[in-house]
Formats: sequence, C-alpha cells, structure tokens
Amino acid sequence: MSVQFIPSDGAKKLEFDKLLELLGKYCLSAKTVEQIRNLQLSTSVSSIQNMYAQIREWNLSVDEKESIPISAVSDITEDVYLLRKEGYVLTVESILRINEIIQNHRRITEHITGDRSKKYPLLSGLLEQVEISSEVFTLVDQVFTEEGEVRPNASPDLAIISKQIKSKQKAIDSEFNALMSRYRKQGLLTDSSESYRNGRRVLSVPVENKRKIKGIIHDESQTGKTVFIEPDTIIPFNNDLFDLYADRKREIYRIIKQLCASLRPHASDFVDAFDLQIQYDLIQSKSNFGRSYQGTIPKISATPLLSYKSAYHTLLLLKNNKEEKKTVPFDLVLHGQNKMLMISGPNAGGKSILMKAVGLNQLMFQCGMLLPVNSYTEMGVFYKICIDIGDQQSIEDDLSTYSSRLKNMKAFSEELDDQSLLLIDEFGSGTDPQIGGAIAEALLKDFMRTGCYGVITSHYSNLKMFAYKTKGIVNGAMIFDQKELQSTYEMKIGKPGSSFAFEIATKTGLAKRILDDAKSKTGKDNVKVEHLLTDLQKEKKMLEKKVDNLENRQKDLERLIKNYENLHGELEYKRKKLKMEQKAQKLSEKNEENKRLEKLIREIKEEKNLEKAKRLSKEIKADKKSLGGDIDRLKKDVYYHKDIDVKQFKKGDYVKLKTGSEIGKILEIQKKKAEISIGIMRMFVPLTELVPAREPIETNRRKSVTSQFTSNHQDVDSKLDIRGFTKGEASKIIEDFLDKFLLSNNYEVKIIHGVGNGVLRKVVWNKAKEYKDFEKIFHPAEEAGGEGVTIIQTEV
Repeated sequence: MSVQFIPSDGAKKLEFDKLLELLGKYCLSAKTVEQIRNLQLSTSVSSIQNMYAQIREWNLSVDEKESIPISAVSDITEDVYLLRKEGYVLTVESILRINEIIQNHRRITEHITGDRSKKYPLLSGLLEQVEISSEVFTLVDQVFTEEGEVRPNASPDLAIISKQIKSKQKAIDSEFNALMSRYRKQGLLTDSSESYRNGRRVLSVPVENKRKIKGIIHDESQTGKTVFIEPDTIIPFNNDLFDLYADRKREIYRIIKQLCASLRPHASDFVDAFDLQIQYDLIQSKSNFGRSYQGTIPKISATPLLSYKSAYHTLLLLKNNKEEKKTVPFDLVLHGQNKMLMISGPNAGGKSILMKAVGLNQLMFQCGMLLPVNSYTEMGVFYKICIDIGDQQSIEDDLSTYSSRLKNMKAFSEELDDQSLLLIDEFGSGTDPQIGGAIAEALLKDFMRTGCYGVITSHYSNLKMFAYKTKGIVNGAMIFDQKELQSTYEMKIGKPGSSFAFEIATKTGLAKRILDDAKSKTGKDNVKVEHLLTDLQKEKKMLEKKVDNLENRQKDLERLIKNYENLHGELEYKRKKLKMEQKAQKLSEKNEENKRLEKLIREIKEEKNLEKAKRLSKEIKADKKSLGGDIDRLKKDVYYHKDIDVKQFKKGDYVKLKTGSEIGKILEIQKKKAEISIGIMRMFVPLTELVPAREPIETNRRKSVTSQFTSNHQDVDSKLDIRGFTKGEASKIIEDFLDKFLLSNNYEVKIIHGVGNGVLRKVVWNKAKEYKDFEKIFHPAEEAGGEGVTIIQTEV
C-alpha cells in the first residue's frame, strides 16, 4: 500500500522530485534512474526495515572493500520480448546486451560465495532468488569475442569458410601487389597507387591512362582526373571472395539462430537477473547518496511518531555544504499526548524550512533512504500526508489563494485520521487576520479531533494561545537574536515565538517616524499579549516539570516502601529459617543421644529392670515428637507461609522453589508442572512447589557488576564498582546492592565511585543514609582509595 498525498502534488511541494533527481545521479543504469523517478513510499514497517537492512549490509561491504561488482547495464526488456517469439533471430546488438546481463550475473555469483553469503545474508538472499544455469554462461562466449565479433571458429563450417576467405584474400593481395608494382614502374598510376571502392581493392589511375589497364572502372574522383579500376585478372578472385562472404553471412545467421534457440528457454531468468542488477544499483545509489551528507538509519516505530534529534533539511544541507556554509540542526520530539507543533517566529527565521524538513525526511524514511539526522531519531509510518504550502492560486479553477487553501482544508478535515501527517505553512493567512485566525482555530480544533500528527507554522496570536491552552499541541519558537537583530534558525519547543516585525523593519532601515506611527496604531495591548503568552508558556512548562518531579518522587516512595516490605519479609523468613535449622540441629543431637540411651536401655534390660526401660523409652519418643513438631511448624512458616494459587503462574514469570533461594524463570507450563531455568540448569517442578519471586538484578552496562550479585544472600560480594554509570543507573544499583548486603553475613562493604566531580560520591552517601542499620559511613586512607571509595559498616 502506497502513501496517499492530499493534494496529489504534495510530494512536489516538498521538493521531493529534486531530491530524487540528485539520487538519480548516483545510479549506474538508466533503468534505475527511471525507477527512482517513480519511487513509491512504503507503508509497511517490515518493508522499510528490510530496505534499511540492505543498505546497512551494502555500507558494510564498501567499508570492508567487498562491494558487489555491478556495472551499468542496458535495458533488455524489448530484446527478451523478441527472444521469446519462436524462431525469431535477434540482432548481434541485442544478443550482446543480454550477454552483458549474463556475465554480470556470473561475476556477482562468484563474488557472493562462502563466508560472504553469510556476512551479507540479505544481499545474498536477493541473489538466491535468481538462477541462471551455468551452461548459459558459455553459450554466447562460444559465438562472440569480447569485442562483439563472431568467432571465426564458432562452427566447423564457419571455420572452413573463414580459412578459405583468408586464403583467397592472400591470393588477391599477392596478385594485386604484383600488378600494382608493374603498373607503377610503367608510370600508369597516381601517387596513391591504390584505393577501395564498393568493397573491392582497386588501382588509382590517371584518366589519360585508363585505356592502358584492362579492368572494370568502379568510380572516378570528384575532379574527374582519376579513375579507380579493378584489374580484370583480379575479378575472378574477388567474385570467389564475394561468394565466400555470402556463405559466411548465411552460416553466421544459422549460428545466431541456433544461439537464440538455446537462449530462449532462459528468457525469464535474464529478466530476473536484469531486475536484480537494477535493485543492487538502487541500493548502492541510496548508500552513496546518503554518504554524501553523512546520512544515518533512524530507529523505526511500528506506530506513527515524530521524534527528531539533530535533524536537517537534506537539500539545504547539501547546498550549504557545497557553499561551505553552516546548517543549523533542529530537535523535534512529540511524545505522550502531544501530537502537534505550532511553530511561530520571525519571517525568514526558518519556520517553513523546518516544517518542510519534517515532511521531506518522512518521505525519505518511507522509501528507505538514509536521513540527515542523529541515529537516536525515531520515525513512524504515516498512511496519509496532507500538505498546504505556498501560493495556492488557481487561474483554471477561478480560485484565489485563500479560496484554494480553504479547499485544501476541507479535504483535510474529511481525510485526516490517526495515521496521517499534517503540514501547513502560514496557517490562516490570505484573508482578514481576525476572521482568518478564527477559521484557522476552528479548523485546528477539528484536525486535532482526528488524532493526526502535525507541524504547523503561523503568526496568529490566537493560534499560539490555543496551543498554550489545549492538550495535544505545543508551541515552538524560532529564536531571534534581538541584540544582533538576526535569526538564529534554532527552534525551542515549549514557548511561542514573536514575529519581531518592528525589529526586522528597523534592521532594514525603515524610517523611525514610520515605525513610531505603526507602533502607535498597534497599541500596547498587542505587545502585552505576546509577552503574556510567553510568560504563561514558561509558567506552564515549570508547572509541568514540577508535576513530573512529584510523580517521580511518588514512584520512588512507593518503590522504597515496597523494598522495605520485601526486606521485612525476607528478614522474617531468614529468622524462622535460622530457628528451624537450630531445631533441626537439636533433633540431630537428640538422635545421637538416642543411640546412647538405647545402649543404656539394653543394659537395663539385661538387669531385668523393664519398668525403668519403658519409662525412659517413652520420654525419648515424646522429646523427639515435640522437636519434630516444632520443625514441621517452622517448615510451614518458612516454605509454605502463603497459600499460592498455581493458576497465577504463566510463562516468563520469575519463581523460586519453596525449599530453596535460587530464582528461576518459567519456560513452559505443561499441565501441573513447570519447566524452569535456574542459571544453566533446566528442570520440571510441580507448580505447588513454587512461589513467586522478583526478577533478579541485571545490568547491561558491565558484566563485572552483574557478577557481584547472586541469588544467595550469603555470597554477596563485599565490593561494588559504579565508575562510568550515570546518576540514575548508579542509584538503582547501589540500592539493590545495599538491600542484599543487609541480608548477608558481611558487616562491611566497599563502594568504588571515583573522585570526579563528586556526583557519584553524593549518590552513594545519600542512598546509604536512607538505611538506619548502618553504623559507619566513611572514606578509607588515601592509599586505600581515599575520597574515591566509600566504606559502609553495620553493627558487628
């Protein structure tokens, strides 16, 4: 499915045709250029991902000096169409064009083999879709030389004819040279002596001597002073040679006809090979064009999205690079509910360029071209792109500029949806500002109802105020340097921009009396509205930031409470487990004592004191039963302290055995058993023997840090290295580490954070002070790390 443009010439308004023309200059074949002119935008995320993956492989092959050997090829569509006709004999030129495709395919096939096919799976996969039999590679070579001449030995008969022609030419040359030498000595020839006329070797004879040499006159000079005579003794030789050439021509025709018959079954393969080489050419042209402006591949979103980082307008960037001028990038990130950006600011400040850059980059993205953006840019797919840019006046439809723009607005309101991108330049202009602004605000409200994304430029204050008051749309300002009275071409999201009309007019040299008169007519209220709007936007942004901070603090508090609850539960669990182990130890000791008492009972029996033996045995059984009961109750508290609903377990959950502390992950659930992985082990365990567990700590930044944490609290490492982490990452790692430290048998830990600017040190101390269980927090001696290390101790 292709992208729908409203109006249909929307891509041209974004100058996409100029960009494609530049891309075409990097193509090797005319057919590729033709394809680029008709390039279609894709709405398939997988298709776009595949196009970028192909370019990524091509770039790698270039960097590794292993690029696919492709070259310019001629279109063989018409040649193959004729070849498919039974009995048709192609011209030599047609066969050579097809052979060019065949030989290119052979070179590509030989290039992408073995490890290269694994290294470039997508490029190799394209090649695997085309299969030309190896016997075809030699068919044309057996008939034609590399220069495109028919080989003299292309067939046995042609070899004989070629040999006869060579022999006959030798005989002619010998006879002719003898005659020419004799006539020259007689003074019957001109200075040039010989020439060729009608494909025959002739003597150059002055007209007054023409009757002195027998033969056929083939021609005479323009002055009439020289005639060209074929000697009569040479005529039989030339006649024989003419017949041999005729035989040769017939044999060559037969050979080519046979060659066409051999090639005909492979006609479709030739077309596939041609299409493949054009596809490779398209990939390499995108790659090389992208390298000219250091283009990158953005992150790809499955849903519509606008999130630009350090982005440029491609055509402007190329132009400025050529003229060695600086180009100012822009960031444009719309997230959450915000889907629209209202850009305001001075004329010639870059509003329109930025808006067009968004549209042009979107088109480039959806046809798989490298983008002039930071690789952190994230792009989504749009199915409709609605564009209103420039003078829309239509003489044919008898429409004014404003009427034409309203016609576009009507189409937009009918077609926009949540998978559309809206781009409008100078929204509301072209009519009375008060009425135009009111209509523009009503239209904008209707557009937002559809859930579309959009970038809009305008000078109207009511639209800036609408963007301030309305959720889903934000203001953006093109920055103006009031000191230097010039545009900076930078944009800031979060505040509206002023038109700076008076400042720009001052810079142009407009008379002060005129400006003063204009300011008096404008009044102070207009200026106040601009400043008020700017101040309100600043306050709104500050409040939003505070709300975000409060929400984050609330989340941190909830997480802290949860951590303390879990910590309390684990401490209670450990206390009961320790008590159970002590009871078990006592039971073991009782068993040892039991053995000694049994020996004593046997001795008593031998003394015939049975009553004493029975009493002693009964006491021992009672003690063991009591101790065993205590252990069973503790086991229930430790391992079965909760009633677990086995239906809650699902694939991907983290769990641990009721009788262990190792945390595993559920791989599959089959009936009443679960397959779980713990480390490198896999095992099947009844669901009733499992309890839910938290996901174990993982960090992607350093394997060394990951190895410091184990699921066994007794084995917690006494050292943690957080150098190189951000403040946020360090805070999380320290908290998890200290939680496990409290449950371990260690009484001291060392945290290495480095000196630096003290940020990580402050994070360590602030986090440690949140725990009341630590007795000491201090730095060791200088030789042990000094202020780059913090040591934390608990009560011994």
